[in-house]
Amino acid sequence: SIFTAEVAAVLRPAHLLISQDIQVGDGEENSAIASSCDFVVPMIYDLHYAGGEAGPIAPQEWAQQELDKVLKTIPASKVVLAIGNYAYNWERGKIGAQTLTFGEAMATARESLDSGESPVQFDRETRNPTFSYTESDGKRHDVWLLDAATAYNFQRYAAEKGVNGRALWYIGSEDPTLWTFF
Repeated sequence: SIFTAEVAAVLRPAHLLISQDIQVGDGEENSAIASSCDFVVPMIYDLHYAGGEAGPIAPQEWAQQELDKVLKTIPASKVVLAIGNYAYNWERGKIGAQTLTFGEAMATARESLDSGESPVQFDRETRNPTFSYTESDGKRHDVWLLDAATAYNFQRYAAEKGVNGRALWYIGSEDPTLWTFF
């Protein structure tokens, strides 16, 4: 927060906007950061991340709770919602995943269908898409992804809370149908 205040002191006289990506974490710290920023961008994704164990990237209930935490200390007018739109591919029994674009995940799902695997399923509990497949060498994989439906649901919840700004993590990785409403 001291760094953000120092940056703001230099950039504001040049009529530049100050924004910062934040982890949800400590409300007091986030509030201090927000006081120096025009906008803050909470990164509400990666509950399960590339360096960890397999699981949903941004379960809807978890993401909503995280946004609610942010909004307790930062006004909705300062929040730009960061929306993840990508996939992780974990090999079962191993920690760490390969990051995939939405397109790469769909190509992998299509290839797995050709070998008799189950199609992509929308997990009702987490509201994140997922599928599993077995490689030709017998290694089993679990893929979790964020798509246009997950983005739409989260965006709609945020709008109900007064958050209107949007950011995408990361451009080029997204479900192309996201652009119909983003």
